[in-house]
Amino acid sequence: MTGFSSQRTRHTLMVADMFAVAAAAVATIIYDAPELFEYLGERRDQLRLEIIAMSGRHVPEEPWRAFPKAPYA
Repeated sequence: MTGFSSQRTRHTLMVADMFAVAAAAVATIIYDAPELFEYLGERRDQLRLEIIAMSGRHVPEEPWRAFPKAPYA
């Protein structure tokens, strides 16, 4: 049995982390959780640094911006 390479496993976990941060960030607007939104911004920045460390690729630094209020809030 061969399984996946460690590189592919790390990549898959990184993608899962990015989707989790994005989904949770949207939920912070629906449930009005600004402290969690700030935490997720920090986590997103950590993920960026991990991507750079793992791949050696340049990842642009973008500011973590607040989302607009939910239209039904």
